[in-house]
Amino acid sequence: MKNSKKFKTPRPYLSWSQMNLFERSRDAYENVYLKGLNGFENEAMRVGRNLATRLETDEQTGESMMEHLAIFLPSYPKREFEISADFEEIPLLGKLDGFNPRNRKIGEYKTGKKWTQAMADRSGQLTFYAILVWLKYGKLPPEIDLHWIKTEVVNNRIVLTNEVKTFHTQRTLADIILFRGRMKRVWEGIISLSKQYEFLRD
Repeated sequence: MKNSKKFKTPRPYLSWSQMNLFERSRDAYENVYLKGLNGFENEAMRVGRNLATRLETDEQTGESMMEHLAIFLPSYPKREFEISADFEEIPLLGKLDGFNPRNRKIGEYKTGKKWTQAMADRSGQLTFYAILVWLKYGKLPPEIDLHWIKTEVVNNRIVLTNEVKTFHTQRTLADIILFRGRMKRVWEGIISLSKQYEFLRD
């Protein structure tokens, strides 16, 4: 980490979206964050993004199922809650779909592929968010709820259904210790890649 203060990275922080993309493909990360190419978005991702936007605002969409879900999905005092913290010289930033600052409970909404309890328990994104809460509040979130909204294909279009499953999961200090190495490897890898593009600090 000695060189982290000498070079700029494409973003002055590590987010889950960056970490996830870098771990999946360094080439894809380079294309999106260093070359400025548009990231890939399919229809399933668009549906999820539209739902997230609707949950964050009170603007009606005209889609009956979207409005139904906006009313009946579990709600949180804070939506799209931005939280930042430093972890061993790694600046972290996350945007939580839902968060309750009083009890530190995290809520995350997912659409698209089928989610299971095992997937929620293994989710790196939820671990990343738990670390941010731990750093910011000095305690781990007592519970993380992943709300999965099933989608289906109708007339060659992906649409939301009213089938919602909630998976309750938790993270421990042991999970954080294991995840720490992943974050360090990714951050150091981003710094190394960024040097090739001369992201020198002023």
